[in-house]
Amino acid sequence: STGLPANANIQKLQGDLLHYTYQNIHHYLVKSAGYAKAWADQREKAGKKATLWQGISHAVGCFVKMYFIRLGFLDGKAGLLLAMLSAHSTFVKYADLWVRTQK
Repeated sequence: STGLPANANIQKLQGDLLHYTYQNIHHYLVKSAGYAKAWADQREKAGKKATLWQGISHAVGCFVKMYFIRLGFLDGKAGLLLAMLSAHSTFVKYADLWVRTQK
């Protein structure tokens, strides 16, 4: 159920629906840091730990997946940037969890 009233008028859109989830790179990094913290909070609460090696290996895996397997290289510099930012975000969540265990 979509929660629409029974008498709702549904129409097909003309053109594309553009959805920009980030205003700019700064907004992306702030949002990504929030997601990394939430991930690390959840893992820490479950008693999990992380190593820097896990952060590096998962980040490299993320880059390979986005840039090569999902063909990000076909998007040129934008595809490279997206793959690098995603790999960075992946590394940060593991680094956050690792730092917490170094106290």
